[in-house]
Amino acid sequence: MKTNSAPNRPPGAALALFGLGCAAGLLGLTGVAAASTWTNLVGVPVSPAGRWWIRIFGVRELCLALALGRAAASADGQLATTALDMVMLAQIGDIPITSVMAIRGHLPRRLLVGVWATSLPSLLIAVSARQAYAAARRPRINGRVRAPEDRPR
Repeated sequence: MKTNSAPNRPPGAALALFGLGCAAGLLGLTGVAAASTWTNLVGVPVSPAGRWWIRIFGVRELCLALALGRAAASADGQLATTALDMVMLAQIGDIPITSVMAIRGHLPRRLLVGVWATSLPSLLIAVSARQAYAAARRPRINGRVRAPEDRPR
């Protein structure tokens, strides 16, 4: 009986990590390098404080991009799930914070629409990839997940 309890990379996981990393990297680079243009594009008032917040967002996205890129290049499932957890935490934080600030009139509605339009797909991809890694970590016998009664006591 052949057993394999080592974590495997799920099919498409590297592509999901790479895609999320590229998106985060592009957002991060533009946020850091072109904060004034970003403030005009999303409707945030052009001010030192507005540019500062855009740059902080850019730094966060660059950090996520680095973590996702490293996870995509590695076969380490724990590193991948940690990077995906960071993405999920960032998206779960962005949605309510931006929603409350837009409802109170502190942020333009087009920024709210943009956050929802980008956060939800990112969140769904991250959750799906996270579940795939969790499934790949389950002990297997001959390619099938071991049933509880097959496990050693």
